[in-house]
Amino acid sequence: MNADTNPDTFRDLVERLHEIIDEMLAPFGRHSPRGHGFEPNPPFDISKANMHDSKREFVREKEAVEFSATQLRAVAERLVDRDHPPDTKSLLASLQTVVDQKLRASAPRAKSKDSMSLIHRNIADLGGFVPSIFVLLELTKALEAHAKELGDQEAQFWSLPHRAPDHYARAIALRIAKLYALQTGSRPTVGSSGETGEPSTNYTRAVKASFDALDIQTGVRLPCEWAIEQLTDNDLIPPKDTLADLLDLPSPRSNRDAVIDNLVESMQVRPKS
Repeated sequence: MNADTNPDTFRDLVERLHEIIDEMLAPFGRHSPRGHGFEPNPPFDISKANMHDSKREFVREKEAVEFSATQLRAVAERLVDRDHPPDTKSLLASLQTVVDQKLRASAPRAKSKDSMSLIHRNIADLGGFVPSIFVLLELTKALEAHAKELGDQEAQFWSLPHRAPDHYARAIALRIAKLYALQTGSRPTVGSSGETGEPSTNYTRAVKASFDALDIQTGVRLPCEWAIEQLTDNDLIPPKDTLADLLDLPSPRSNRDAVIDNLVESMQVRPKS
């Protein structure tokens, strides 16, 4: 997708892609994830698969992402001991009091003049330790997901003696396959009509329609077969929230305020009135 695309044209494209995914998921009683916010968000990433101009640039990003994801995961696991939940609750309760006090002490005192200062002050006023843990876990998962994408890019672009064709088609087919697997809990299938040769499964029809919308001039069958081969059992399992699972709480995305209140209650620490 070109960065210079007209906003109205891009909005129409995003809505068309959502319609395609809605049709793919309709038999399962699911619908295209539309996200939140004012800007139109497509149901899957539509950027080009190869985002780097040189192998040196690629390696630098891959090493930084993998190192950061590993270190953040270590921090999360150090704070959240799955084998000893009572000890974890006690530790978090103790740290919450101390860290929230220090966050309040370091918050900007003057009237905030920019959004980042306002966020800093609001976090400090409301108590930032518990929300920060959730953000830490979300950041960790985002970096780990990107590390996986970079690993796929390495195999596709930087480990071959030549640049194989149709990588954008493969990337789109894989992203739709992963969306299908995540939403349905099953692997997509490939099929075509014996009479017309047109795609005959929900997945392949969605890929074909998406290719048309994105102006990808490639046949559907080979990219779809390749994409399905890349799927693992983990792609069929919805992501979980480590801290929420440990403390038997709902996902922070479903009701963040309730999660924090229940977390505070479980740690026998009351929020400030």
